[in-house]
Amino acid sequence: MFWNHRVLRRYEEGEEFYYIVEVFYNDEGGILGWSEKEYVFGETLDELDTILVWMKSALDKPVLDEAELLAQMDENNHE
Repeated sequence: MFWNHRVLRRYEEGEEFYYIVEVFYNDEGGILGWSEKEYVFGETLDELDTILVWMKSALDKPVLDEAELLAQMDENNHE
C-alpha cells in the first residue's frame, strides 16, 4: 500500500468544493480510500514545509471526483 496527496472534488449541499486529501492505493495502484479532510501539522517547521510541498504537488495531478470514486468502489464491491 502507498499514498499521496491529491485534490478531491466534493459536492456539499449543491456546492462544489476542492480539498487536498491523502489518497491510499493498493499495490496495483487502485484507490482504496482517502482521508476525510487534510490538516497540516508536524513536529517541526521543516516537517510542515515538506508536507506543504507534497500537498502543493497534488495540484499537478488530475482532480479526483469523490462521487465517481464512490460509485467505482461500490461497483467493485458488488462484483
